[in-house]
Amino acid sequence: MRSTCVSEAIALGALALLAAGCGERPRTNPLDPGNPETGGGPQDFRALAGSSTVGLHWRAAPVGTDLLGFRLERRRLGPDPFVQVGPLLALDATGYDDGAVLDDIDFEYRLAFVGRDTVTSGTPVTALARPGREVVWVSDPGFDELARLTPDGRARVLTITGVLRVNRIAVDVRDGAVWATEPFDGRVRLFAAGGGPLSSFRFDGAPNAITVDPTSGSAWIADEDNGGVVRVSRLGTPLAAAGLFTNPQDIALTSGGGAWVVDAGAGSVMRIDASGARGPVASLGGDPRRAAVDPLDGSVWVTRFAAGEVMKLSADGAILARTALGPGPYAIDIDEGRNLVWIGLDTGNAVVALDRRSGGEVRRVEGIARPRGLAVADRTGEVWVAAIASGEVVRVSSAGVVLGRTRGFGAPFDVRIDPGPRPLP
Repeated sequence: MRSTCVSEAIALGALALLAAGCGERPRTNPLDPGNPETGGGPQDFRALAGSSTVGLHWRAAPVGTDLLGFRLERRRLGPDPFVQVGPLLALDATGYDDGAVLDDIDFEYRLAFVGRDTVTSGTPVTALARPGREVVWVSDPGFDELARLTPDGRARVLTITGVLRVNRIAVDVRDGAVWATEPFDGRVRLFAAGGGPLSSFRFDGAPNAITVDPTSGSAWIADEDNGGVVRVSRLGTPLAAAGLFTNPQDIALTSGGGAWVVDAGAGSVMRIDASGARGPVASLGGDPRRAAVDPLDGSVWVTRFAAGEVMKLSADGAILARTALGPGPYAIDIDEGRNLVWIGLDTGNAVVALDRRSGGEVRRVEGIARPRGLAVADRTGEVWVAAIASGEVVRVSSAGVVLGRTRGFGAPFDVRIDPGPRPLP
């Protein structure tokens, strides 16, 4: 009797274990429609917007998959039906370049596995993209990185790592090359639009503020340690020098290859020509930080951080207007086509737009945590803001509407817009 009971207990236990195992079996097969992570659909689907093109990328199907292939579809974002893009794609395919799209339109893409019966297998995946001409560069000293974003800000095109405490950046609009300064490493580095290295040279001091002359391809660079301002070639060859300043914080290019130098230590701005010869100087008082030159009339706008104001000067340095803005005006750029001057309030967690004719405030966008860098895309009027405290880049329309937030940065500091177009790498 005892042996019979034991046998029955063992049999019942085995059945219970079998039932429990069947009920709790994990759905780990990536093609299983019941897989909680994949839904049985394609994985790692991304859409990278470029100029009149969208690059689609995904992971190939597992080897030995008994399916026909991938079906890729597209539609304008909204209620329109999806339309298939090209033929079915092979199971080992990992991407597709869609060149049949127009700039400045939001598109939704859908990718799905197709079974032998030509019916969709598993759960399709989707991605959004808005093509455009612009190339967006962001410096991130928090992660020692330089990032290129898509023109819609939805994705990173590439990340250049190992750019030590990268601070200020500038773009050569002739070919899209980006200059980056490493003030704590005493180095300046150049990269092609596709991310490849072009040049790297030592700099005696702490190179920081930088602006590129599109006519010559040379750059003015400020040395925050020694106070020098010099113009150099792409290889670092000195071409001109403007002497010493107390604390040069910014350089804004003027027509003809000259520049305005913001000297925070002296509380002034000074104009220099392409040879470095000094011209007009304007005494502004304490703590000027950034400057932007209006290409239409040559005037220069300067932010004063501690004073909480922005000043407008003539091309000769005469004070034309001053506007009180509140705490911490810092980054600045001009949208001359729409008569706007955009300023980031670093300690006010906002960006504001002034009328470039009157200096009066016409826009204010709150909720941007310490906007340290700011740049305007001339074609669209969109404003790109590096919000250093929240680790994100915020895209704002010319009307002052937040269009998107790109996260994943350590401490985004500077942002620059290449008008493009440039091919996707």
